[in-house]
Amino acid sequence: MWQALEKIPGIKLVAFPETVNCCGAGGSYLLTHHEQALQIRDDSLNAILDLKPDILVTSNVGCALHLKDGVDVKDMNVEVLHPLQLLDRHLQKEIQ
Repeated sequence: MWQALEKIPGIKLVAFPETVNCCGAGGSYLLTHHEQALQIRDDSLNAILDLKPDILVTSNVGCALHLKDGVDVKDMNVEVLHPLQLLDRHLQKEIQ
């Protein structure tokens, strides 16, 4: 997927920092260990925040929902998208 995203004109891709290895929502962890899951998410978002992204892309729906909630809670100006949503957005621009 990375290679496909790299082909979008004008895009600058940056991988998650090495310190980010989980969003905190894995499986039922968010439900069974809610407070810890929120802390993991906050740690991840703080690491990502240093990158100042416009868009955060993840192919995992659970991660996307959990991270989107965190972005909203922290009032970050970051859009959370699935990679296919990002590709579609740019393909639609090319068609018009």
